[in-house]
Amino acid sequence: MKTKKPQSILNNIKEKKYPLVVALITVLLVVFLFVSSLYKMNLKPVSKESSVYVLEVLEGETFNGVIEKLAEDNIIKSKFASKLYAKLSNQQNIAAGRFFLDPSMSTKEIIKYLNETLPSQDVVVKLDDGSWAKDIAQTVSDNINIEKDALLDAWNDVEYIETLMEDYDFLTNDIFDNMEEKHVLLEGFLYPDTYHFDLDSPVDTITRKLLDNLEEKLASIQDEIEASDFNIYELITFSSIIMYEAASEYDQKMVSGVFRNRLDIDMPLQSSVTVCYTLYEFDDWTECELFKNQAIESPYNTYINKGLPIGPILNPNIHAIENTLNYTENEYLFFVADVYEGGDGTVYYTKTYEEHMKKVNELRNR
Repeated sequence: MKTKKPQSILNNIKEKKYPLVVALITVLLVVFLFVSSLYKMNLKPVSKESSVYVLEVLEGETFNGVIEKLAEDNIIKSKFASKLYAKLSNQQNIAAGRFFLDPSMSTKEIIKYLNETLPSQDVVVKLDDGSWAKDIAQTVSDNINIEKDALLDAWNDVEYIETLMEDYDFLTNDIFDNMEEKHVLLEGFLYPDTYHFDLDSPVDTITRKLLDNLEEKLASIQDEIEASDFNIYELITFSSIIMYEAASEYDQKMVSGVFRNRLDIDMPLQSSVTVCYTLYEFDDWTECELFKNQAIESPYNTYINKGLPIGPILNPNIHAIENTLNYTENEYLFFVADVYEGGDGTVYYTKTYEEHMKKVNELRNR
């Protein structure tokens, strides 16, 4: 019997092991590529849509704690991948304060931003569409270091407003007409939006931010404004009524058409929302719609005064202004919104007062 030489046996073993080694290396390579791909994917932005996310980092809070918070709020995809990247790139510093992030930022961008950017003292303040000036002042005061009355005093200060007029063409002397009857002289021009204010922002900075925003919005529809039948003060006043009366684009355009029909025949606008603004202080919507208030003496009350009121009754957004300009022509003179018990807010339009009262009674008594 012939015995194999040792070298022959060794070669035989190597030949058998080689495919196993290749297979193992292949598996490891596939696993590495998969993990690497997953790691890179988890560092990508969570969204393509841009928005503002405010990160509040408290004193003593750790970088890993911040990563946990961002993962919980869905600003980053993976806390593990984020922590690993921060450690490997030696970026684990964080300062207490406020940071403004965006979910469209990648994890790498967020970590770099948190490490290299000093925290801001800015506060995000959201001013609701259609707010009154006094409510805007209250909201700002609730969020930054300023008194509500300091804002309202400035917005009623003739000398201050005259300085603003030098920089803003849409502020005209119409503001001062019947000024003793107006609640806030700058009502209508304090554009409702989401703003960043420094905690210690002065009155002038706050005011100019709101006016700058309105200026930018009006510039986008300047041709339409110039082609309209209204000057800018009348347009803002009219738009404020339209926005108070109707919510949807369809109804704002329809209501604008109805009110134009009334103006064309010298009929009072008879807008209940102008009564609300006349009363100015009320706890419940129904308080400003009671018939007893429709005769209240005020140049804002469009039941007893023809034409537009003496000034805006809220601060309209650009959509209400556009819908006021681009109104829907119709033959209606009356409308009523189903805001009664069980109502869904649907607005009904009628041509005659008799039809109008029939619909009102039908909604009230259903």
